[in-house]
Amino acid sequence: KGICLGWEKDLEIAIKDGKKIINIGAGQYHRPGTISIDPFYEKEDEFHIRAYGENLPFGDNSIDFVICNAVLEHVKEPQKIINEILRVLKQGGRMYVDMPFIYPFHAAPEDYNRLTLGGLEYLCKDFKKINSGMCLGPNSALAQILVNYAQILFKKKILRKISKNIAKILVFPMKYFDRFFVKNKEALNLAGGLYFYGEKK
Repeated sequence: KGICLGWEKDLEIAIKDGKKIINIGAGQYHRPGTISIDPFYEKEDEFHIRAYGENLPFGDNSIDFVICNAVLEHVKEPQKIINEILRVLKQGGRMYVDMPFIYPFHAAPEDYNRLTLGGLEYLCKDFKKINSGMCLGPNSALAQILVNYAQILFKKKILRKISKNIAKILVFPMKYFDRFFVKNKEALNLAGGLYFYGEKK
């Protein structure tokens, strides 16, 4: 929160220009002007397609923009998704991917991966980098850790729920202070999440 990323403005322009944009692992968070991809959709239509990111139902060089937000941590082999993004993107097409770094375990349905910024950049090495960095700052990371910590203090389900909700209320403002760490390189070492924004060479 409080971190403004340039790729979002580029996405808005691409939507206005009628570009073909896919959002891998979108789930219930559909973005108008994009095609949502998720393997767990019960029904399909022109804006919601049931598919895995490792096997996209699009031809080579057919997509203008790909979003892959908070997905790579949930797959066993994230490189397969990155390779598939490279395949479907047009020359000069753009992609945005992010994943957690300092962030508690969250299964959806599983949670397999965490990468440093260097690790994420290496994963996306076949793309020309436009930008990379922190998408969730250290305050967001700390807030999530404290909420999860509050849950493990009790064994009874009702007490765990109460403790979690109290913690969520108490730490809520913390994430908005991430904006003060945007230019702090040391903050990357404690970032809640990292991103890579690139272009097909």
